[in-house]
This record gives sequence, structure tokens and C-alpha cells, in this order.
Amino acid sequence: MTTYEDELSGLPSAFRAALNEPADDQLRAAREFLAGGPVYAVASGGAAPAARLAADLHSRFRSAPADAVSPLNFVQKAPRLDTGTVLILSARAKHPDTTFAARVALNSGFRVVLITQRSINDLDPLYKSALVTVVTIPAPNGSDGFLATQSVLIMSVIVARIYNQDVSSVPLNAKVETPPLTRRLLVVAGDSEAAAATDIEVRLHELGLADVQVTDYRNLAHGRHVGLARREDTTVVFLVSPSSRALADRTRATLPEQVNVVELSTDIGGLAGSLELLIRAMHVPESLAAAQGVQPHRPKVPAFGRDLYHLPFKRLFPSKPLDPVARKLRAAGLPLDSTERSIYRDAYAQWRKQSMVADVSGVLLDYDGTCVETRHRWELPTQEIQNALLHVLELGIGVGFASGRGKSLHRDLRAWVPAEHWSRVWLGLHNGTLRLTLDQEMPQTQPENPNLQSLRERLAPFEIATTISVEISGDQMTLGSDTLSVAALSALASTVAAHAPLLPIRVQASAHSVDIIPADGGKDTYLIWLREHWGGEVLVVGDQGNLGGNDFAMLAAAPLSVSVDRCSADPTRCWNVAAADRIGPAALAYALSLLQTRRGRVRFLPPALQREAVTT
Repeated sequence: MTTYEDELSGLPSAFRAALNEPADDQLRAAREFLAGGPVYAVASGGAAPAARLAADLHSRFRSAPADAVSPLNFVQKAPRLDTGTVLILSARAKHPDTTFAARVALNSGFRVVLITQRSINDLDPLYKSALVTVVTIPAPNGSDGFLATQSVLIMSVIVARIYNQDVSSVPLNAKVETPPLTRRLLVVAGDSEAAAATDIEVRLHELGLADVQVTDYRNLAHGRHVGLARREDTTVVFLVSPSSRALADRTRATLPEQVNVVELSTDIGGLAGSLELLIRAMHVPESLAAAQGVQPHRPKVPAFGRDLYHLPFKRLFPSKPLDPVARKLRAAGLPLDSTERSIYRDAYAQWRKQSMVADVSGVLLDYDGTCVETRHRWELPTQEIQNALLHVLELGIGVGFASGRGKSLHRDLRAWVPAEHWSRVWLGLHNGTLRLTLDQEMPQTQPENPNLQSLRERLAPFEIATTISVEISGDQMTLGSDTLSVAALSALASTVAAHAPLLPIRVQASAHSVDIIPADGGKDTYLIWLREHWGGEVLVVGDQGNLGGNDFAMLAAAPLSVSVDRCSADPTRCWNVAAADRIGPAALAYALSLLQTRRGRVRFLPPALQREAVTT
């Protein structure tokens, strides 16, 4: 029979397994989903420490807000949230609470990263959405008991790898002494020790071994010292790392001698130290459990506990998929029950009416994130998208692509578009600065733009330090980074370009990189040029139509425009007409299916809104 001591002794092998599995492609996909914007790390029970660690890493290394929440807490917050990614940490991903949180996330248009031991083919079908990426992690050596132990460490190491953090220096075989504890604990921790503090609280509360409160070193000074003075049976547990050592020592020096203080510490800085403390925290229940005759791996579970665990509650929190109006309200920063909803409903009806009578002469598409998922951007479009685009060409209208790509897109399109259609496939490469049709050959060389060369010189300190990578091809510069978020890259380029003399450039941020082009370039200028060649209305489709998105200007330049992901707040254009759980290529396939021939003319026929219940 596996014991808690067996689970603890298996932590080193679990740690090593997490350093080698899963494959890098799963981590890259998760990394792209988590690249920018807020993150809500969702976990129940024992997985909460890994969620706390994920939230801390995201705020530290992506400079974006992050919060660790329970499934119910997320479900309650979701209607008030604007954008972000939901990171779900669940070893088996089978509990209805977890599944419901994922469903609410998808109904609300959030991307979801699921970290679990199960493969995607073994999961609920909702996880097969394009809005979801699954990271399948190694299972514990043996199995976890009542408490999540090895699985929590594995999830924590995987989270570290997603954020490109090296944790190989964590000591795995150091002897861990279990400190003497009372049945009332006040755990004091700093930011680097938060995951370990959460772990202590969860383990001791779930086993009923002790009452635990968690606070930080300064919040201890705001009233909690009074309770500490009145309850001498309280043990104060200081969690200490190099970043908190000075404050911890000064705080401890102010406490009276009669206060029972126990310290768990690490001499290792950074994330490796946080993980060492997490491992130490997992040993904390041993002495209390032995003294109270409790088996941590298999405690006695009361009957009402099973009833609580399986309590159905979903009907108390109805969740409807976002419709086009709800997406616009969210883009405008308005609550979904806002009084402005009627304004947007009327605006959609007017936009739909105008769209249905417009003569469509062609379709202009963004590529990465629209025709192919960003994580699969170096693969050809799916057969569904290929068929949809060939159907558009067979309608007799043009198809254009406005993309930051260059020769790779030219090559990929030639790989599957029949040669008889090449002359009607138009390319605005390098964000519209290089224009040709698919039947034309790519130019061998392009002169480098002097303004981009000047910008590169200003960015040289960051390139030399390998903080960023810089590539210039003709009239486009592309920035990448393993450490800076897309938002940070965009801000950096915009800032240095603003130095005197001001460089006439445009900064375009995509989901995975930053492109810089001449001020007179851009997808929107390519649209204007293409409209003059085609005549008639152009249906324009992109995925980043929000203010600041790299498709914003292009979608704002055409009334007949559709987003397959984020839309703008403009009520006259840039509507997302797909179901909430459709994104990117799946939403594009739906949008293109709305192109129909009517009396020899091609028309775009958006769906009508569902009727809303009238309240009196």
C-alpha cells in the first residue's frame, strides 16, 4: 500500500520526469496562448499551489495581471472580465467543477490552457475547441493519495518550463526535518514563498490537522499581532528565501521570545528556491499527522464530504455563449447587461441589412490566426479552409491576403492553390508593402529601408544583449523575444522610434511577434489599393480587430469587415458573427460559408440575432 512517506520519497523522480516531459511543441503552444494579457489560473484543492505559482510567474515574466482562483470564483468573475487566458490545472480534469469552469471560459470567448495528466483524446469533447491547448504531463510514480503531492510538483515544474525558467538546480535529496508544530499556525511568507504557503494551508486544512492563516510580512503588522499575543498556542511559520531574508529577520527580531517561531528556508534564489520551499512544505503534515493518528494518504472521509464533492450547482450560474452584440460590449468595456446593448443590437441589424445588399468583388484575409491557427502557422491550412477558399475563387471573385509574412506565404499558397487560380490570388506581403499576385515570382532581393536601419541602430543594445531578435526584409522589420511579451516589444519599438529625429514607421503587433513597416504602408493601405483594382465591396477578415491589434486599421477601413477573434467597439463594422467557441480558422470557415450567389451577384449574408426575452 502506498503511504504518504512513499509519495514524498517519490518527489525527486517526479521532478526529473517533469523536466523531460511533455514535448516542447505542447509547451510552445501553451506559451503562445499565455503570451500576453491577463491570466486566470484555475485550480481546486491540492492543485492551488501550482495555480498560485503560475499566477506569480505570469505577472513577473509577462508584466500582465494574473490571479489564482477556484473554479467557482472564476465562474462568478467571468461575466465581468474583458480579455485573458484561463489556465486550468487539474491532474485528471474529470470533476464537474473543472469542466464547468472550462465551459464558461469558452462561452465567454477566453482561450484555455489545460495542464493535466490526460491526453486530449481522453478528455471531454469541449477541450477539442480551437480555443484550447492541452499540455499532457507525466503521471506520478505510483499514484497520489488523498493529497495531491507528486502531481502538484509536476504541474509546478511544467509551469516553470512554460515560462522558460530553468529549475534544474533545485536540491532533490536534501533531508527535510519536520518542525514541531501546534494546532494553530500563522504562516508568514513573501511573494517568492506564496506557493509553499498555499500548500501548507491546503494540506493541513484538508486533513483537519491544524487551523492555518496565511499572511505576508507586513500584513502581520496590521492587527494580526494582537491575536498572536492573545493565543500563545499559535506557531508562527516563517517561509524565507534570499529575497525575503532581510525583512524576515527584522520582523522576527520584533517578536517576543515566548512566541513559538519555526522557519522553513532556502538559500537558493528565484524560482528554484520557490520550488525547494514547496517540497519542504509538503513534509509539514508529517509530525502533526503522526501525533493525531491520521494517515495523510488515506484519511477517513465523512459521508457529507462526498455529497459536497458531487454537489450540482451549474444551474445556479447559467452561462450563454457570447453573441455578436456581447462581443462588442466587451470590446467597449461595457457590462453584458449594459443599457447600451440595445444600441449595439440596432447597429448590428443595420450592418447586417447593408451587408446583404453589397456586391462583393473579393475577400481580403489576414493569414496567421485567421487562415491558420497561430500555433500551427508553419503548416498549410486545414482541408476545411482550403475548400472554403477554393469555393470563394469558384464564385468568380478575387481572394487577397494581407500578412506580415513574405516568401513563406507565397510558397505555402502555391503548394495547394491550383495554378489556374493563381492570377486571382493577390498578396500584400510584409504587411502590404510588397504587392504581387500568386502567379508572379517573388523578387530575389529588396533594398532595406533606411528608416528601419536607423531603428535597428537604436535597438542595438537590446539585440546585442540577446533580449530581442531583429530581422529586416525589405520594408519590414520583425522583432521577437524569448523574455519580453509582444506588448513589451511593441512598446519598446514605439518608444525608441519616437526619439528625435522621429522615424516615420508603424508598429504592428501580432499574437506572436512585432512587425515594423514604413508609415505609409500597412494592411489598410493595401486594402484601399486592392479595392481600386477589384471595384465593388471587399469582405475583409482578420483576427486582431481590437484597438492596438495588427488588423485594427484594416478592419476599420471597410464597413464590410469581420473578425474571427477580437473585434473593435465600432458599431458600424468589424463584427464577430461566429459562435463563441469558434475562433480563427473555424470562425473563418463559417464566415466564408455566408458568401452566397444571388442573381449572379455575390452577397455576404450574416446571421440574424436571436430574439431576447422581454422583461416587464
